[in-house]
Amino acid sequence: MSAVAVFHADHAAHLQEALQAHDAGLPVFLGNPRWSAHDLAEAARQIPRGTIVKGTAPEPRGLGTCDWPKHWRGRVMIPTGGTGGRVKFVIHSSETLRAATLGLRDALVARGLSPILHGVTCTPPWHVSGFLPAIRARVTGGSHVVIDGRFDANAALPWDQALLEQWQDRWDWQALSGNTAPWWSEALLERYAERWDWEALSENPALPWSPALVARWAGHWDWDKLSWNPALPWA
Repeated sequence: MSAVAVFHADHAAHLQEALQAHDAGLPVFLGNPRWSAHDLAEAARQIPRGTIVKGTAPEPRGLGTCDWPKHWRGRVMIPTGGTGGRVKFVIHSSETLRAATLGLRDALVARGLSPILHGVTCTPPWHVSGFLPAIRARVTGGSHVVIDGRFDANAALPWDQALLEQWQDRWDWQALSGNTAPWWSEALLERYAERWDWEALSENPALPWSPALVARWAGHWDWDKLSWNPALPWA
């Protein structure tokens, strides 16, 4: 029994491929196609050799066998940065995913709501928040749609201080931290220092990079990600 590692960049294609493999009882790795080259290499080191890759990613070279025993049927490996910010996979099973769904359903039914859970995937399906809505809908007989909710980095939003201030409690600050469109400045970094996702900022080429900026926030950067950023003033 071979495992499948899904790395499609398109959200709908990624989720469809993962669910097909899951329905077939195959172990599935949900890969993040937007990982840096360093993180992709680390994922390839962990995923067993012989795993079938769907999408674009380095060939798996993990030392574990890909001839998975039967009790690994239905396992889903969902990536997480973990506490150290490094690539790791959390192992889920069909049983735990179903139990989580039924627990939510029962809690909603106890409040007089429908036992049928409809779902929308608007976050990346290689995150548990993007994968679970599809599972909930399938388990309870609900409907499900995929919406790629990302803002295009070049979208003509009127990026200014007023816009950020007005909706500061609603922004996805992780996504915003990787967006190249806002008017990045040292003052902007300073003002929202507690809200930024510094791992995403470390990869963002649009920041006003300088030796002084790197030194100013030395304790905040993800240095693995920063090391791969071509926009730093390397000269």
